[in-house]
Parts: sequence; structure tokens; C-alpha cells
Amino acid sequence: MSTATATAVKSTSAQQGRAIFAVSESENAPMTSSVDRMNTVAASFSTASVNLNRQRRRVMAAALRGLAPLTLEEREEFAGRDGSGKSVEIREIEGSQDVGRRYSVCGCMRSIAFGKGSLTAIQKASGRVHMKGINRCGSVWTCAECAQIIEAHRGEEVKLLIERAREQGFRLFMITYTFPHTIHDSCKDSMNGLSDALRKCRQRRKYRNAQEMLGFVGLVRSTEVTHGSNGWHTHVHEIWVCNPESDSFVPGFAENSSTIKAEIYPQWKAAAVSVFGKARAPSYEHGLDVREVWSDTDYTNKLPDQAAAKAESGKKRWGGDAEMTKSVNKRGKSSSTIWELMDNLSLYRAAGNDDMALVIQGQLEDYARGTYRKRRMYWTPTRGEKLGLRDRFGLRAEQTDEEIVNDAGEPVEGQEPDQVEVSMDVEALPEIARRNGMPIWVYLERLQDTLEERNLLDVLKDDGWVLRRLADREDGVPRWYAGAGLRLVHNKS
Repeated sequence: MSTATATAVKSTSAQQGRAIFAVSESENAPMTSSVDRMNTVAASFSTASVNLNRQRRRVMAAALRGLAPLTLEEREEFAGRDGSGKSVEIREIEGSQDVGRRYSVCGCMRSIAFGKGSLTAIQKASGRVHMKGINRCGSVWTCAECAQIIEAHRGEEVKLLIERAREQGFRLFMITYTFPHTIHDSCKDSMNGLSDALRKCRQRRKYRNAQEMLGFVGLVRSTEVTHGSNGWHTHVHEIWVCNPESDSFVPGFAENSSTIKAEIYPQWKAAAVSVFGKARAPSYEHGLDVREVWSDTDYTNKLPDQAAAKAESGKKRWGGDAEMTKSVNKRGKSSSTIWELMDNLSLYRAAGNDDMALVIQGQLEDYARGTYRKRRMYWTPTRGEKLGLRDRFGLRAEQTDEEIVNDAGEPVEGQEPDQVEVSMDVEALPEIARRNGMPIWVYLERLQDTLEERNLLDVLKDDGWVLRRLADREDGVPRWYAGAGLRLVHNKS
């Protein structure tokens, strides 16, 4: 990469308003937000962050279009294992013979949700439009637009877990597992290797003994992937919830973190060596990290001056919930997040640097194959009389990623106020799109782009929709119905 191109990449990334990593605290520091890894703009569902992730989704869809995540042999093997033949990743495909033929992000936001009689377009105060009733892929790995919604919901759940567990006196620790990696490792090999090593670690008797000694109750796990000069950096974050009555704990968080690391590291190293070999043994310094997790209440009580200063500046603290779930708001230090790779692909193409664009294209394809149908998060479930974390701390039943993006919509946190809501007749959509000289999915994409100073109602009128005023929502937001002429003779209110 030339100096000019590198400067352009860094400059544009900064202008896009992504979160900046600050210098980390000492190894044994608790997971509090003295580390600011997320600015207030990127954290919320602002116009800038939504538009950025929408562009990332389009870049990834274009990069993967026409590619199959599974080979013919892998598809046949999958069909043989799974009697239903249904893929979690490709939710719209029914036949097992079609599973693994394409990536779900390629069809995201391009079709109407089955069984929906209308689409709902909601224009926000900034001008951007949020659509309800369109199929979203729900891929937290490859779709930045879906990931932004999913991660916000997952983050709220983890944050609630931390608050409730700490209120009841439980001790929480974040443990991060990683291992040495090389540029020659594929993303799929790295993901599978990490999964195998963790499984072997959990099977070790001394590992289980350490959990019992610490009063281990359960965990929530998150897997993350970045890319740097040494290839794919796959790592896992786990938040352990431990019984406060354990004799192993002392008042100081640094001492507890050191105790846990001393117990767990030998087991992690042995498991990793059995999978990767002695040459790839994780080091004590970098292979395992342990930090005590604080809740927002802990942070306010223990560091009141810092908490007050942060609140006054309008910034949010980077806690354990954010580290587990907010990948779209991160910016790598020595490596790039997958979302940054998407940004750089756009920049290299715009700069006419085809060689670097091809390199990143290959990295995105390798990443998509490596993460295909992998689970991003895991919670200790209820087994018999032993309660899982969700049941123990009163969290609702876990939703799939697809359920979150297609049912829950945008989370409350950082949500812009609605300006107007329009229900659109689905049966009229093909004719309206045809009149405007574009396929339906192109028309839907256009509607979702920020309208800036234009009113959604004016745009719909210009496109040929016939509008009718309905009763306002309970919160006072105006509601309209958009149809095609004669369809409006019956009452739609």
C-alpha cells in the first residue's frame, strides 16, 4: 500500500465516526470503562452509524454474491446429518439440497417477510428510514446492519446479567483465550482449532476442579475474529459467574484475577498444545487474560469521580457487556475487525488499487467460509435442577439472531425519535417499483437510504403512491397508509 493510499484509508476511517481504542489498563484491571472503546455516536443508532453499517452490508453482499459457503461434498454431508435439511444461516431455504449454496447476507433486505400484509416505513428525526416487514438475514458474522441490531440486544442482556449478579453478591470475571497464529492459517482452521482446544480444556479434570474451587455457577461466551499481519486472530471471551461464598476469593480484584489465571492457564496451555502443537503453545502473558467484571453500579460506587466525569462528557463506559458484544463499534489496534476490512475494500476500489482490493476480497471470502454456521454466543443452559444463567437471574428465553432482527427491531438504547410512520400495501409494491424503473429490492434499498431534507411522504407521492391519513399512534406520531389508487376505497384504519 502506498503512503498516500494508507493515509486516505486512515483519514476516511476516522471521518466515518468509528470507535477508537484507548490505551488499555494494566493486565489485572477490572473490566470497567476507563477504557473507552466506543464513542457516543457509534454506540447509538445514529444516522452515521446506521448508514455506515448499511454500506458495509452491501459491500459484503457484493463480495460474496455467487459464492457457495459449502462445497458439494460438504452440502451432501450436511444433508445426511440434518434430517430437516434446514440451515440456521440461510433461513429462507427449505430443501436440504440448497443448503450451503449461498450466503444469507446476499439476500438481506431484498425480500418481503412471509405472511406480512404490509410494509412499515418509519422516518426518523434525522431523515433516515427504518423498514419493518422486510426479511433480514440475521448474520452476526457477515452483515454489519444485522449485527448492529443483534449486538445491541445481546449487549443489553449481558449488561442485565452483570447488574443482577452483582446485586446478589456474585463475583464475575472475564477470561479471554487466544493462541499464536500465522498468516498461513485459514479462518476456518483457526475457528475449528480454537473450538477443539476449548473443548479439550473443559474436559480436563484440573480445569473442572478449578471451577468448583471458585464456586463456578455458569458462563456466557462470545467468539471474536480479527485479521492482522499474522493472519486470523480468533479469540474467545467468557464471563464467569462465581459464588461469593467461595473461600478462594480475597477483597482485591487483582489477587483474584491472578489466582484464576494461575489455575486455568496450565489447563489452557495443555489443551492448546494438544491441538496446535508445542510450537504454538499460548504464552502466560498473552494466551490467557483474566479481569474482574464490574457493573455500572460498581463503577459509580467505586470510582465516583471518574463516573461523574464520563457522564458529564456524554460518553459511555466500556464494560464487560460491550467487550462481549459490540464488534461493530470496535476498531482494532494491531489488527483489523472484519468491518474495517469491508471499509478498506471500498476505499481501495475507489482509489483504483485493484491489487489490494483483490487481497481483501480473498480475506472476506475466507472469513465468511470460516464463520459459516458458527455460533457467536453461548449461555450456560438449565440442565435438570441446575439452573442456567438466564433462569437463575430472571432473563427472558434466548432468541435466535434471526428472531431478534425480524421481530424485535431496533433496541431502545440510542434510538432516534420517529417522525412519521407509513404502512405500505405490499400488493402495490411491484407496480410502483416498475413505474420507477427499478426492481423491487432496488426500490426498497433506495427507500432505506437517508432522505436528508426530504420528507418520506413527499418521496412516496412522487413515486406514485396514494396516501391516506390514519389515526395517530399512541405516542402522537402521525400514521399514513400508502396504496395504489382504487385499493383505498375500504377503511384501512
